[in-house]
Amino acid sequence: MSLVIVLDATLPGPLPDEQHEYLERTLKEVGDRYRWRVVLAHLPLWPIAIGREAEILRDARLETTLQRFDVTLFVSGHHHAFWAGTSRDGTVYVSNGSLGGSVRRLVGESRSRPFSFSVIDLPRTGPVQVTALLAPDFRSSVPLDSLPAQMARAGGALTRLVQEDAVPHVADVVP
Repeated sequence: MSLVIVLDATLPGPLPDEQHEYLERTLKEVGDRYRWRVVLAHLPLWPIAIGREAEILRDARLETTLQRFDVTLFVSGHHHAFWAGTSRDGTVYVSNGSLGGSVRRLVGESRSRPFSFSVIDLPRTGPVQVTALLAPDFRSSVPLDSLPAQMARAGGALTRLVQEDAVPHVADVVP
């Protein structure tokens, strides 16, 4: 089973105390009842795309909460560039690509990423599987090893998800 919590996180900077309290209370109440604990937010916690580096949740308390309650996955948008990686504590961070707005360059790259959407599989057994299907036919995926190896900022870095941990099941997604 999976628990999915969606935050109202559309403004750069820390979340309001009320959201922190709600998130912490909810995660504490559910305990170990859910194999997967997923948090969604519009803004990412890490700078992913060039030109949007300042448009992040600079929120150490949120990161501590994700770690303390063993949140599996943090999914964000806004940066319009697909990237997937893990923190030292094992939380998977996914930045969604874009299908309609402008696509952007990932930090550390010189070219924009193609239009894509993310597919996240939370299986009954095994690791979380993440891929991004490429427009226009959505039959091919972004090779994870083509993404920058790290996304860094003051205080740490995320490490790109490795292909062995993220096997796409394109045939199961696209008819």
